[in-house]
Amino acid sequence: MRRLRSPDGVGRLALLGLARQYLKFATVGGAATVTHVGLFAALIEWAGLAPLLANLAAFCAAVGVSFLGHYHWTFAAPRAAPAARPGMDRSLPRFAIVALFGLGLNSLVVYVITGSLALSYVYAIAIMVSAVPVVLFALNKFWAFASPRD
Repeated sequence: MRRLRSPDGVGRLALLGLARQYLKFATVGGAATVTHVGLFAALIEWAGLAPLLANLAAFCAAVGVSFLGHYHWTFAAPRAAPAARPGMDRSLPRFAIVALFGLGLNSLVVYVITGSLALSYVYAIAIMVSAVPVVLFALNKFWAFASPRD
């Protein structure tokens, strides 16, 4: 097998930049998850909300944390070119679609693994934390937060 090499290391730098951006994506996702779980528990324990209502409110808050983190940090355009980034009015609806797609994809994984295949939910978790985030990262990077010129 032959390794592809770029004479100036541009390919390696691009891959490193993508890895850094994915790490930012994972960090924001972690913060959104902590927000979701913490608020979910707090709304049940301290506010006395029903679990379904608490989950809806916590999910919405987590989506807000996720959007703001990705818009201002993960997928932010370089400071030298602020006009290169799409506005919130374009990114927010697309991000919401990607978030709902992720929810649907995770639900499908759970359904197939635990329902159709009758396997432990642990297998679903493995896919939910490994494969689904990669799909969502690509959708966010190349569609939801892509600049209009891309």
